[in-house]
Order: sequence, then structure tokens, then C-alpha cells
Amino acid sequence: LLSIPYRETGVLAGAVAGLPWALFWLAGRPETRTLRAVLAVLLMSLWVGTPLAHLGLFPDTRYGVVLILIAVVGPWISDSGAYFAGRFFGRRMLFPSLSPKKTVEGGAGGLLLTVLIVGPIAYLLLDYTPAKALIIGAVVSVSSQCGDLFESSLKRILDVKDLGTFLPGHGGVLDRIDSLLFTAPAVYYISLLV
Repeated sequence: LLSIPYRETGVLAGAVAGLPWALFWLAGRPETRTLRAVLAVLLMSLWVGTPLAHLGLFPDTRYGVVLILIAVVGPWISDSGAYFAGRFFGRRMLFPSLSPKKTVEGGAGGLLLTVLIVGPIAYLLLDYTPAKALIIGAVVSVSSQCGDLFESSLKRILDVKDLGTFLPGHGGVLDRIDSLLFTAPAVYYISLLV
């Protein structure tokens, strides 16, 4: 929320202010005072709070709304392309130790579909050059897939199947936004390249 009125300074202030509050909250709950809980709290501030704060940095204009839609919907497009390409053409595992179902072909399918959909949207609605429109489409897909792989690696490190139970069968809330956590900052910084 601090990023909306205070821009980049608010992102930094929110991350810094979140850490002592989180540790204070843990201190009041003796049953949660474990190294794992402390690391989780620190990681949440940096991994969840800071990237999501980038959504508040987009301008309050039609241009900003389109960029937010690209950041939010782009990962869904990439995931869909990766799913169908992997299902029909997938042969070679992308990172079998992190995510045994992801394939090279699926990753390429996600990249291709995102570039084909996000690229023209950026070209038409944001007046981007063709090169920049293609780049933003590619960056959305790559950052989305990296966000998903980051969460997969975190689950392997913690030796858990899901990072939450709030959304049964979906791996928790973080499974729904893991791609956005990498995509929102990526779209913001790409949009600054004029």
C-alpha cells in the first residue's frame, strides 16, 4: 500500500517496516518460534510483499491498467500454453528435480503463446514498437515460469507438497500468485525502457 503514494520509496519502506512487525508477531507466539518460522516471515516480506508492491507503481492511467492486466493475465496465458504444449508435445524434462511435470516443449509453448497474445496487445494498446512488444511478451512468460520454478524449489527445500491449505487442491494461495510475484516487477521495469 505504501508504494501507491510513495512510489519506489514506499516499496522499500514497506519491506523494511514489515520485518520488525513480523518478528514482533512471532515473539508473541512461543509455539511458532522456530528457525523455519523466522525464515518464512523474512522470506514473505521480500518474496511476496516487495514484488506485489510493484503493482502500485504503475501509473493511474489506461496505460497503467493495461500493464497491470498484462502482469496478471500474462502468467495465465503462459501457463495455458505450457500446459497444452507439454501435454501434447512434451518429451524432455525441463527441471526434473524441481518440477517433474514441466517439459522443455511446455516452456517453449508457454513462451510462444504469450508472445503471440501479449505482444500484439502491447503493440496496439500501449503503442510499443514491435520489438518492445515482443520483448514484453517474452519477459512475461520467462518471469512467470521462473516464479513457478522458484516456488517449486522452495517446496523441495522445505520438503512440503503445498505451501498452504487455504485453497485445497491448489497448493495454497502462493501457488496461485507465484508467477505474479516475478511478473509484476518484470513488467514494471520493462515498461520503463522507452
